[in-house]
Amino acid sequence: MSSADSIVASVLYQLHSKEPLFKRCISMSGTPLMLRPLPLPVAETSYASIVQTFGLENASTSERIERLRTASPEDLVANTPLSVPLLPVLDGDILSDATTFAKLASHDHANLPGMQWCESLMIGDCQHDGIVFFFMGLSQRKDGIATALTTSLHENLATSATQSVLEAYNITASTEDTDALKRIMELATDIAYVAPALAYARSFPGKSYYYQFNEPNPWDGTFRGHSTHMLDAAFLFQHFNHELSPEALEVATTLAQDFVRFANGAEPWSEFEEKMGMVRKYGPGKIGIVGNNGWGSGKRDVLWKLSEEGKVDLDDLIGAWHMFIAGK
Repeated sequence: MSSADSIVASVLYQLHSKEPLFKRCISMSGTPLMLRPLPLPVAETSYASIVQTFGLENASTSERIERLRTASPEDLVANTPLSVPLLPVLDGDILSDATTFAKLASHDHANLPGMQWCESLMIGDCQHDGIVFFFMGLSQRKDGIATALTTSLHENLATSATQSVLEAYNITASTEDTDALKRIMELATDIAYVAPALAYARSFPGKSYYYQFNEPNPWDGTFRGHSTHMLDAAFLFQHFNHELSPEALEVATTLAQDFVRFANGAEPWSEFEEKMGMVRKYGPGKIGIVGNNGWGSGKRDVLWKLSEEGKVDLDDLIGAWHMFIAGK
């Protein structure tokens, strides 16, 4: 899996370093919970595949390293199959342990030294982040997708948890394809983006600031009117201000000001605290601070409630989600 998530998740992966690398970090719609590290055997398979496409099967180790190190970006793209997973590797050295919802909830930071040397964390998500999976294979699997999800969850998740999730998102094997795809992308948003962001915001021992980007996509296309994945970045860098409505422009300007303020060590808005759950809300059309983790202000709390009630283990569910995305 390769997308902009890899870039933002890599920031949080740096927290595994014993050496202090930065005082503040920003994570926009992507965490190690969503982009889990590869076990060594899988990484070795990826390496072997790339070695083959470069024609380096008979080359020495040093020759392979030199060829890959000096390859142009164009060569790397052309010789890296899209099917090859390129993610951090659970090597037992640089990355010795995988982050889980359970460890974050228990504040188990034994293998995350950066939770101590990093002073401030800004983390957030977009209201419809899960739409990214539409472009990462779900669109081609639309026919019968409700049945596919139902079957996959039953094979990779406990029966009771599967039933709770399907009921919460109103998905049955007979749900019409278009409706099913929409609901599945809602599930994707919640398990791959919202729940991980909230888990990090709650667990971080320093100052944490949680935002939710709910401004709709103003451009023509399938997902116009949705707060799509990476839309917050498009607003942040100000390149499209001339195409925005006055209300959306205010959101973009305030977003950028908040990020610059944070980068310079100032407090961008009220610090997140688990009890109050104060969240910076960008859009639609206005900016504000809301409590209760943003539930009811553009965010669903259904998955979090299932977790708190003990009906669904989030680590088990995100594992099952990865299996579904892999077609299993």
